Amino acid sequence: MVDAMRRSASLSVLAGMLVAGMAVGAAALADCYDDAGTYYRLSPSLLRAIAYVESRGEAGAIGGNSDGSLDMCAMQINSQWLPKLARFGITGGDLLADECTCIYSGAWILAGEVDRHGRMDTLKSSSVRSDGNASTI
Repeated sequence: MVDAMRRSASLSVLAGMLVAGMAVGAAALADCYDDAGTYYRLSPSLLRAIAYVESRGEAGAIGGNSDGSLDMCAMQINSQWLPKLARFGITGGDLLADECTCIYSGAWILAGEVDRHGRMDTLKSSSVRSDGNASTI
């Protein structure tokens, strides 16, 4: 009986930790949008909207393009950006495995395009590839 109670208590503690971990994980992800937006002077709501429109916020989303490139992670970052991201040690696998890396990378790309083209011109185009042509982020 005591062993059963201990197991039950252990399972309750584990379940509580998992639920708390999920809440912390969701809060941490929300902080990624907020933190990336603050850091790059972009609206966190805009970053969330981009992720929703591009992939419904799916962290592991991968889409193929007619030019052979891939769009990956929640922000659907085009694979043509990988050489530039590699300078910071970021790979396609990192974008897919770590949603915060995806969010910060997407924010970095968007902020660079805003600096390059201006806020309204960047927002008017659907998105840009690393060569400046229209595509997804």
